[in-house]
Amino acid sequence: MEATLVIAATDYMQYALLTRFSVALRTEAPKVRIAWRALDVLALATQLERGEIDLALTSPDHAPAAMRQCQLFREEYVVIARQGHRPCKAVLA
Repeated sequence: MEATLVIAATDYMQYALLTRFSVALRTEAPKVRIAWRALDVLALATQLERGEIDLALTSPDHAPAAMRQCQLFREEYVVIARQGHRPCKAVLA
């Protein structure tokens, strides 16, 4: 069966997940193609409802509540600074 899977994601998610996913998909389902789309948070719910995209990869705060979702992974960001740099305050605690 030939098909195209339309995935909307941020640049970061495309880099972190979709490259490996597309390689695995090519092996498991060689007739399925992937069309990447830039994630448009404001239009996401409408795009999913209309079938314009099949899947979206985003952070939980941008996921439409009415859509089915599952958490893929947890991630933690850190700041790295040189020794002697003045202390930084956590802004997103």
